[in-house]
Amino acid sequence: MPVASVSPGAPLPVAGGPAVADPVTATSPVASRIAGYDFARALAVLGMIVVNYYGIFRTSLKGPLLFTGLAEFLSGRAAVLFVMLAGVGVTLIARRPLLAGTAEAMARFRQRMVARCAVLLAMGLLFRLVWNADILHFYALFLSLGALCVTFSSRKLWALVLVFWLTGLLIYTATLGDPGLPDGLATAGFLIPVVDDLLLGGYYGAFPWFAFLLVGVWFGRPAVMSRPEIHGRIFLVALFLFVGAELLMGWVPTAFPALAGGESSVAALVENNAFPASPLFALSAGACAMMVLVGSMPLARLPLLAPCIRGMASAGQMSLTVYIGHVLLGLAVVPLFHNACGEVAYSYAVTLFMVTVMVGQIFLAQVWCRRFGRGPLELLLRRLSGTG
Repeated sequence: MPVASVSPGAPLPVAGGPAVADPVTATSPVASRIAGYDFARALAVLGMIVVNYYGIFRTSLKGPLLFTGLAEFLSGRAAVLFVMLAGVGVTLIARRPLLAGTAEAMARFRQRMVARCAVLLAMGLLFRLVWNADILHFYALFLSLGALCVTFSSRKLWALVLVFWLTGLLIYTATLGDPGLPDGLATAGFLIPVVDDLLLGGYYGAFPWFAFLLVGVWFGRPAVMSRPEIHGRIFLVALFLFVGAELLMGWVPTAFPALAGGESSVAALVENNAFPASPLFALSAGACAMMVLVGSMPLARLPLLAPCIRGMASAGQMSLTVYIGHVLLGLAVVPLFHNACGEVAYSYAVTLFMVTVMVGQIFLAQVWCRRFGRGPLELLLRRLSGTG
C-alpha cells in the first residue's frame, strides 16, 4: 500500500475558540471551558501523530511497530475528536455575533468563515498532492456548513445528527461497505469525483462525518459546555453507546459467523471499519470523542495538571502547522529509517522518533506561541483569507 494512501488522523479545528491568557489558572466559567477545550485539542494532536506515523512507517518487511495496538485503536477516533472540536470552535467563534442578535453580525461571521474555508480548501487540495488522505478539504466543507447551522435549535441540531448518521448507515449497508457513486459516474467530469469524495467515497465523507461536527456545535454552547452538573449524564450516555456499539461489533461476528461473514447488509452493518466509517464504528467513535471532550473539562481545572496543560495547549493552538509539519517530516525521513535500521531496531527507532517529534512540537509550539500567539500556517490562513 502506498504510504500516502493511508489515512491520517485529522487536524485540529483551525478556526478554534478565543485564546485565554492563562486558561488554567483563570476562574471564570468561560476561561474554564476554554481550558478544557484546549486540553482536548492537545490530546487530539498527540493522537493524530500516533495514527499518522503508524500509517507512514508501518511495513510488512520490518514487523509490527511498538505502538501498533494504540494506533489501530486511535485510527478514526482521533479524527472524530478533531471534527467534533471543530464544531465546538465554530460555536465559540460565533458567540459574539449570537450575543449581538442581529442579522448583520451573523452575516459578517459567516462571510469570514466562508473566506477562511475557501483558503483552507485550497491548502487541502495542494497538500493532497503529497498526502492523498488529506482532511483539510473536508474541514473546509464541514466548517462552512457548521457556520450555517450555528443558529439552529438544539432539537434541530440533533435531528440533523440523526439524519446524517442514518443516511450514512443506509449508504454503507446498501453499498456493502463501499460507499460512493457508481464507477462510470464517479469518473465523469471534474466536479462529480470531488462531490463523491466529499460526500460519500472519501476518507471523511460528510455522511456520517458531518454529524460529529454538529455534535460539537451543540456541545460548544454555554448552556451545555459551561454546566458541569450535566456533564456526568452526558458522559454516562456516551459510555453506554460506546460499550453497546463495541459489543455489537465484537459479539455479532462471533455469535453468527455465517451471517456476519458474507457480503450482505447485515454483515456491513456490524463491521468495525474507520475508513470508510461503518455505522457502529461511527457511533462508537463519536461516543468515545464525547467522553474525552467531557472528561477534559474537569481535568483542565486540576491545579496539579496546570503546567502540563499549558504546554500541550500551545500545540493545540498550532494544530494546522502541527498537522502539515509532522506529516511532511515523516514522509521525508521514512526512507532513511528503512535503509538504516534492521528488522529489530526499526520499531524502536520509529517509536523513539515519534515521541521525539511529539515532545519537540509541544516545546516549539510553546516558544512560538509566546512570541507570535498563533502558528505560522494559522497566521498565513488568516492573512490569505483577510480574516487576520
